[in-house]
Amino acid sequence: MRITQSMLNNQFLLNLRASNERMQQYQDMMATGKRVNKPADDPVSVSYAMRYKSQIANNEQYKRNLDRARSMLDATDDAISKVNALMQRVRELAVQGASDTATIDAKTAIASEVGQLYEELVNLGNTRFNGKSLFNGQMTDQNPYTLANAKNQNSDPNSILVAVADGVNIPINTTGNQVFGQNVGVEPDNAFAIVQDLQTFLLANNSAAISQLIGRIDSRLSKIQNAWADVGGRANRVDLIRNRTEDTGLNLQKLSSDVEDADMAEVITKFKTQESVYRSALSAGARIIQPSLVDFLR
Repeated sequence: MRITQSMLNNQFLLNLRASNERMQQYQDMMATGKRVNKPADDPVSVSYAMRYKSQIANNEQYKRNLDRARSMLDATDDAISKVNALMQRVRELAVQGASDTATIDAKTAIASEVGQLYEELVNLGNTRFNGKSLFNGQMTDQNPYTLANAKNQNSDPNSILVAVADGVNIPINTTGNQVFGQNVGVEPDNAFAIVQDLQTFLLANNSAAISQLIGRIDSRLSKIQNAWADVGGRANRVDLIRNRTEDTGLNLQKLSSDVEDADMAEVITKFKTQESVYRSALSAGARIIQPSLVDFLR
């Protein structure tokens, strides 16, 4: 087969274009730091990279959910600690009021303080966090209790569930029923009923009734502390899951990096090699493409 000058020229241009494309590919790698910049670079790696990116996005969402859960549990922990302290004070006042040595004036003064504690207890029952009711289940836009009728009111009993891992949902709220008790007709140790009854018995100078009330106070305190401990347990679980989620995120980032990121030392070496090849091709082409008659006529 006869090799013509035109064939040599065309082959030279094809080789030069291929060399230039390879150089461009390495330039893209150096500019982006990525080994894979488009699907054609490595279809298999692109598939893995897309999967890892999706998993990383899900993992980041779980971390945001865990942060939200921890914040709400911290707010609940703080509120319940205040309820517990208030009810401990109610118990102290009940013990004082049950004493036969306490005068009517003293009991009246104690009753006045108990009245203030009742109002504060209702305020705690209506505690809000980020503008939402903390103790009213899923009905976070409404307060569960009123000053006039708190002892006969129930909170919404439903839990707020948050996804913290694949297939794992945990409740992040504590209902008012768990802390303050269901209405007094269902639970006689309802916290609001206890405080109101104490005030009534103090004003009536009924020491015997106050003594009997202490048992109801102890019962409610035990339930408050159980609810408080449950919040602490869930907070610890959230922390453990958060640590595991952080580790998972680091592993996913490493896997994604292994698939996508370029070895810059290798890329630069290959780029310089390809640059030398390109320059050699240009030099060889200058020899292959012979001057024509037109060149002599210029």
